[in-house]
Amino acid sequence: MPSKFNRILQLSGCLLFTSLIIAQDTYLDEVMLGYRQDRVLRINYEQLQDPSLASVHMSRLIDYTLDSQSFIRQMAYRLLGHIDQHTASPDLRITVLDRFSYCLDDPVPMVREQCVTQLKRFPDSLFTPSQRQIILEHALRYADPEAIKLAGYLRADGAVEGIKRLAGDPDVSRESRIAARMALARMGDPDELDYFDRIIRKVAINDDHLMAIGELAAYVRAKPITDQLLQVILDDQLNCTSTDPDRDQPILCAYRAMEYVAGIIRDFPIGVRPSGDLDTDDYSQALRIVRQWIRSHPEYQIATNVY
Repeated sequence: MPSKFNRILQLSGCLLFTSLIIAQDTYLDEVMLGYRQDRVLRINYEQLQDPSLASVHMSRLIDYTLDSQSFIRQMAYRLLGHIDQHTASPDLRITVLDRFSYCLDDPVPMVREQCVTQLKRFPDSLFTPSQRQIILEHALRYADPEAIKLAGYLRADGAVEGIKRLAGDPDVSRESRIAARMALARMGDPDELDYFDRIIRKVAINDDHLMAIGELAAYVRAKPITDQLLQVILDDQLNCTSTDPDRDQPILCAYRAMEYVAGIIRDFPIGVRPSGDLDTDDYSQALRIVRQWIRSHPEYQIATNVY
């Protein structure tokens, strides 16, 4: 009798789980139907982030990446990326990564661009040689600046030669040629590192220039570029503006430079918040700590396994 009761309980559990899966599929179908009918829907992201149903959601969304309508495919890829950010399963991440690589064959540029953006979030260790090659071929075929930089991050076989050709090709856009030079610098090309280093040394440090240097350093991830930001931190240049609208006086550019390098250097003493601000309530104290750290860590390490 107990064994029969247990079988009934097991069967009930299976039926309950099956009905839950069907409900989740129905929810995703409702979301996509709303987009087809041009109805604005508020997506329940908490429902999509349920780890116990991540595999179910991903499987259904992969079906939608094959849809005939490009905006549905684009939405499916966007939701896949969101779910991927909230899963701890390596197998599921690999599945999503493979789908984003497949997406680079999509006929619509906006869909491909979305997938290039999503691919930047994955650590280089997850990419297979064939996926790296697919991304490189896409970058060279379309001369897409963001795909070029992604290819520079992943360093597929033949990337240096192919991207060098793009950098010197007068028929591609200036933006693509600059992206190619950045990608070569990311791959350690000494001439390109020297090129960007010389440009940085010539510019006056202010908000706009510092932002450009910070973005370059975050992508290239090389000491010659990062050292320039560390020098700004050590200097007392008052050429930057506060984000506080009630403050008219200039602030130390060192504060901005700290925000840029905190996400680049391993074991940096101050972290950054999701907003991009330093994880501190006292920037003056943080600056003292960081300056001391810089002077005592000349052989600091840069995190290079992320885009």
